[in-house]
Amino acid sequence: PDFVGWIFIDGTNIDYPVMQTLWEPEYYLHRNFTGEYSYAGVPFVGSGDIEAENEDIFIYGHNMRNGTMFADLLKYQKKPFWEAHQVIQVDNLYEHREYRVFSVFYAEETEWSEEGGLFADAGLGSMKREELIEVLIERGMHENRIFPDHRAPLLFLITCGYWKKDSRLVVVAIREK
Repeated sequence: PDFVGWIFIDGTNIDYPVMQTLWEPEYYLHRNFTGEYSYAGVPFVGSGDIEAENEDIFIYGHNMRNGTMFADLLKYQKKPFWEAHQVIQVDNLYEHREYRVFSVFYAEETEWSEEGGLFADAGLGSMKREELIEVLIERGMHENRIFPDHRAPLLFLITCGYWKKDSRLVVVAIREK
């Protein structure tokens, strides 16, 4: 009953169901599709409504050393991979959506946990949309040729980065019409 969609990135191992529970957002962090214990978990929506027309979505998944789950997101650190894999497909129960990657960067855990952090309550929500897009582009590892429409919804894919203790790799994409 918690199945809300599917995520797919062509040329990667990312081809998984997406789960969401409103009562415990990280419920699927260490549970499989059927809710049984699994260290790898399954990609899940941490915030946002995958069915909403104009809402930003945050999907989390483990970076497994065996190359499964969101491990292939680490390949976005290399510019040729980033250029060749810019489309992320996300299907919800009612429609197919495509998002174009425009920023890849590392974020520290404090950016979620401390006031004023980019992903904390005083971060994303307090910025004007244009300012947010600029910050995301500036944080990016690669020179960006995409200038997103600030009104379009964003997709954030987040996984462990191993760049620094408790760091996360964040791949940000903008929804295309």
